[in-house]
Amino acid sequence: MILYVVTYVNHPAVPSSQSAGWFSWYDQSEYLRTAKDLAAFKLRYSVYPLGYPMLGALFLWLLPLHPFFIPNLVCAVGIALLFYRIAGAMVSRVEAFILTVAGVFAQSYFWVNTLTPPWNSVPVSFAIFVCAYLIVFRKVTVGSLAICGFAIAVAFLCRPWDALFLMMLFAAGLFELGTWRERIRATSTLALGLFIAVSIIAIDYLTVFGTLMSPYVKQHLDMGFSLSNFPLRVYQIVFDGNLIAEGVHPAVFAKMPYLSLILPGVALVIRRFGRRAAAWLVSMAAMICFYLSMNGLTPSNFWSYHGYRYLTFFVPFAVLFAYLSLTRAWREFGWKATLAGLAAGVLMPVVVGEKAVAAGSGTPAALSKQAEGKSLHFTLQLPEATVLDGIRLQFDRSLAIPVDSSISPPDRVMLQENGRPESLFRDFVVEQEPNGTVTIVFPQSVRTPISRLDATFNGIDNDSLSAATPVKAEFQPFGYFLHVLHVLNRLRLNSEIAVRLVSTPWDLTGSAEGVPDGQPDFAIDCDLPAEEKQGLTDLEIRVNSGSLTGKWATHSRGMNWDKLAFAHGSVEDDLKAQHPPQLVSLTDVLNSSGKFTILFKLPEPYRKAPLILVGLDRQGQELFEKQIAPLS
Repeated sequence: MILYVVTYVNHPAVPSSQSAGWFSWYDQSEYLRTAKDLAAFKLRYSVYPLGYPMLGALFLWLLPLHPFFIPNLVCAVGIALLFYRIAGAMVSRVEAFILTVAGVFAQSYFWVNTLTPPWNSVPVSFAIFVCAYLIVFRKVTVGSLAICGFAIAVAFLCRPWDALFLMMLFAAGLFELGTWRERIRATSTLALGLFIAVSIIAIDYLTVFGTLMSPYVKQHLDMGFSLSNFPLRVYQIVFDGNLIAEGVHPAVFAKMPYLSLILPGVALVIRRFGRRAAAWLVSMAAMICFYLSMNGLTPSNFWSYHGYRYLTFFVPFAVLFAYLSLTRAWREFGWKATLAGLAAGVLMPVVVGEKAVAAGSGTPAALSKQAEGKSLHFTLQLPEATVLDGIRLQFDRSLAIPVDSSISPPDRVMLQENGRPESLFRDFVVEQEPNGTVTIVFPQSVRTPISRLDATFNGIDNDSLSAATPVKAEFQPFGYFLHVLHVLNRLRLNSEIAVRLVSTPWDLTGSAEGVPDGQPDFAIDCDLPAEEKQGLTDLEIRVNSGSLTGKWATHSRGMNWDKLAFAHGSVEDDLKAQHPPQLVSLTDVLNSSGKFTILFKLPEPYRKAPLILVGLDRQGQELFEKQIAPLS
């Protein structure tokens, strides 16, 4: 309890009298608004089901700035205690305590990001642990199922579809009872709880919307679910989130490498607790598959907008399974079977893989664009009809207006494929990364092959779109293993790159290359390994400040003030020689084995801002990113 309080008050987004904190986020602001309406005994428009706001309304009078603190505290502490008891059913008390620390408290994505801010998934996570403990890890009774029935009803009030998966586990618990009379009694408690929950939701929807189909439910149905591209979606979230959209997404496996060790532990739990454990694992797997099949749950939404909160309940259990695999499974199955299970888990991420390739038969797609007012229209004509997984867009100037589907108006980007209007989230999602890259992602790969794509970006006032690259994913054996090797090699090469920002007395760039404009040039002294120069065709400088984030200057597409210029040697060498450097092409400096200098303009407001030097290949893909220390 003390740990949760400490975590809560130190959370970077905790509200205060001076700041709205996480109540400035969309979901949390809606929870709070609905809780205030319920506290005033008013039924008004509510985006989300009433269950979680009802919990906040109970404590709004006591903690007006933190109405969800007590409900979340109860759920978080309850989860920790229940997991301790669950682990204790398999290991010693000391081990159970250590596993609770490692599986609950030490997992920031679960303890800090899922259980601390207000999310309507918090009571659902608590209900999952309640049902798992009472049905799987202890003797099932009518009373324990009655408690589970109440927990499922609360989960239904918060997130109705999550309760469906808990009912699968509840059904398995019924068969652990000795008589049909007991089963009927237990079922009646669940039915009563669900009747109350359904009645509350129905009264709310009929009163406010005049129908049982709320806008929230309709939005999810319109967004849709698809298994047609499920393996690729799982691969992106679990292994490589930057496969289609080149962002900075992490991956589940990179944060939870112990997932490769869970198979013997899973088998051990099933061996110990039988069909109820199997039903529990199937229900959890079904819930995970349900959320991963949502068309809108792309890697960007999963990580950048807390989409992982739906699935983090599995994190403590994964820690327990991995520990059981290493310490207990061999006693039950023997060393050979245990090692085979561990090997299968380890080899799985090594063998599987995907790679992104440019779509088409080698002929680039034809791009045409037209700016009208504050709208940008572009047409992409492919040389042949092709099934696509995404289109990477390259803007030479940063977009001042967000186009990411999760934070921009639904009409920000309008899309047509082969002349047919496409629906946001169901058919396409727009991802925008802090580095300025924009990708149109197609969540469903099984569709009519695309030969022509028309898009309109409304309200962006930016016509600097210079390239559009259609991409698709292809299976590649050992692809993840090769991806890891590539990342490690890139980290090694990046550590060998040396860059330094310096001011110069020269004025060699400006209104046109070599024509002074009255402002001194700034320079980046570069020392790139020969291996890093291979395949390098373009360089960009990106800036990250409060007023400007994205590309600042570029070599191939820069014009006038934002175009990079190059010279052999270093600034220090030219200053010693007492003459300005001779400007040369990027090709010249890359073919040289020595150091080189990048010259560009850097206005006063951005001289203390963090800069990044980015190397690109011929397809516009990043080869390296190197942080540049600001001027001291």
